[in-house]
Amino acid sequence: DLIVQLGIIPNEGHKILAIQEITPVVGNTDDAQISTQPLYVYDRQRKIFTKGGNMTESLRNKFLEKGADFEHFLDSFFYI
Repeated sequence: DLIVQLGIIPNEGHKILAIQEITPVVGNTDDAQISTQPLYVYDRQRKIFTKGGNMTESLRNKFLEKGADFEHFLDSFFYI
């Protein structure tokens, strides 16, 4: 349900570059496509994470079902 993009940035080392949520499929035919929604994106110039969007209710519910604190999940990425 999440895509975490990792990369190596010169002089900074390994970084999480983006976190995206996989959202419901768009369309219902052979040309249907998976869509994603950015949750966080690493701004290389400012060297910080910026919030890209809000988590869907479906993903929030999955966090809750697993007993995970999704607010802590979202906030924790600012400190990586």
